[in-house]
Amino acid sequence: MEKITSYFYRLGGLFILSEFPLPGLAMLPPQTPDITIRLGIPPFPDAMRDAREIEPGCLATPNEYLHTFPGIVTFYVHGGKEIVVQPLDSSRLKELHSLLYSVVFAVVCHRRGMVPLHASAVAVEGRIFGFLGRSGAGKSTLAAHLERRGYQVTADDLLLLNRSEQGVTRVTPCAPWLKLWEDAFDGIGKQTEGMEPIAGKDSKFVVPLPQGLPEEPLPLAALFVLESHGDSEIEITRLEPAAAVAKLILYVYPILLIHKLGQTAALFQQCAEVLKNVQVFTFSRPWDPDRFDEVLDRLEEKFSEIAVQHPQR
Repeated sequence: MEKITSYFYRLGGLFILSEFPLPGLAMLPPQTPDITIRLGIPPFPDAMRDAREIEPGCLATPNEYLHTFPGIVTFYVHGGKEIVVQPLDSSRLKELHSLLYSVVFAVVCHRRGMVPLHASAVAVEGRIFGFLGRSGAGKSTLAAHLERRGYQVTADDLLLLNRSEQGVTRVTPCAPWLKLWEDAFDGIGKQTEGMEPIAGKDSKFVVPLPQGLPEEPLPLAALFVLESHGDSEIEITRLEPAAAVAKLILYVYPILLIHKLGQTAALFQQCAEVLKNVQVFTFSRPWDPDRFDEVLDRLEEKFSEIAVQHPQR
């Protein structure tokens, strides 16, 4: 019998044992895993009793998740502890890894009680400030510019919130990279030369973070919902609690799965809990690249203002 090689990693604060390498993640010594990833054949859809169709190719129950990405891979998630992977095309492994780190890992984290958000974040004096927004809103670009100013990026694309026993919402550091579109590189003094584009996105690249990630979860100070209004002035407006919860739900990942399984009410309660001591703002700013330093200055002023008004507990 062929010996199966085991690889150990950490992603989103969880220790992973995988039967195949996970590029971009640092290998660790063997330890008791939180999640096991193995190669295998997932169960047939008919074997998943009472499963609901979430979208074409995706079925789920409260404990199981089966998703086929045509021509790439089929994933099967059992609870929040096991992922079975069936590659469908060995030439598309980069796409497989990208889906595993985003869609599938978000499902696992949700089932472990976290709130996964489509967001980026930076650490400011031991606390986290996160940026929510639709695809293309500039979350990663903003994080990259703040990193250039000396802030530590703690999350990109996937932000993980968890409520601690002390009632403090904490952010678990996630993937150690930024995903940037080609047009963002000029502003941060980097070049795309020698970098490989993200699979399926010829003009988007993975940029490793030179500082790495904090090892422990950090308290969440505030969230900013990114908006753009052409050449408008820079505006930061605090949302009332109910509006903040409604806005947060829009960026929970995977929201469609949660809705289709009838878990929206539980999610609303969970979001209300994580925002109990967290401020949420809309952040409107112009797209004009000549005003980017002005945008960053205004954001840094807000960081300082929040730190003074709400000292760490």
